[in-house]
Amino acid sequence: MNKSETAKVLSYILADYDAVISENLLNVWHDQFENVAYIDAMRGAKLLLSKKTFGRPKCADLHECLEAMNVKCSPEEAWGHVLKCAQSIGRYDQSKALRLLSSISPEIANAAEPIYLELCNSEQKEWSTIRAHFWKILNATQSRSKVTELQKAQDRNISHELASDTLKYSGASHKGLITFKTV
Repeated sequence: MNKSETAKVLSYILADYDAVISENLLNVWHDQFENVAYIDAMRGAKLLLSKKTFGRPKCADLHECLEAMNVKCSPEEAWGHVLKCAQSIGRYDQSKALRLLSSISPEIANAAEPIYLELCNSEQKEWSTIRAHFWKILNATQSRSKVTELQKAQDRNISHELASDTLKYSGASHKGLITFKTV
């Protein structure tokens, strides 16, 4: 997003609060969201204003909404995003390209990192091999994140059960492990 687009997003958000946009405020928001596409920032702003908030929204609030909007895209769509970044940004600012891809999906950015320079330095006839490598990395990254999400959910369930006072010792043990039952 360029600075004028950032000003549009910020004015849209702050219009609900009758707030004035200072140059410092605009600079901070532009610094925070320069790697986010304008259309995504506006969608995030609309989502932000639909939520009940206390006080004027902060950058972190919009980041949270953008993260909540972050939907999984197909490998073909992910490859399209990577290809578009490689063609528009090129190899000279890989960190900017990866930040932009991360605003779309952190998984896409993680999968694109090892192949990005190779993609930028290759010819179009070599892209199918690089694409296949990217898809394998993306699939592995998405699988790892699913496992991590499941582990976090299990940890939350276990900690919730342990926090409740309704656990009783079952008396049964398997290979020295103590098991508990909820009552």
